[in-house]
Amino acid sequence: MGADSLYEETNSASASTLEVAEQYQADAVKRGLAHHQQHRTPFSEFLRDMAAAGVQYYEVNMIDRTINYTSGRSGESYVESVPAFESFKKP
Repeated sequence: MGADSLYEETNSASASTLEVAEQYQADAVKRGLAHHQQHRTPFSEFLRDMAAAGVQYYEVNMIDRTINYTSGRSGESYVESVPAFESFKKP
């Protein structure tokens, strides 16, 4: 989601199908995110972790700088704030 547009990435034919857990587990979502952010898992494993935690999909809001990981059911989501990008200056 951006200022003037909405972008949706759909699965390609080569994407694997993941079984999403029936029970949403917020703690497992947070653990899976932390693991991935520390570069401990490839993206495909991150997606498996999210599915195992009950995440059906996630929404990225570029304006608010947030990512919402959700089961799609009311009250079952984790919203992560994305820090602003700081440009790096060469010494």
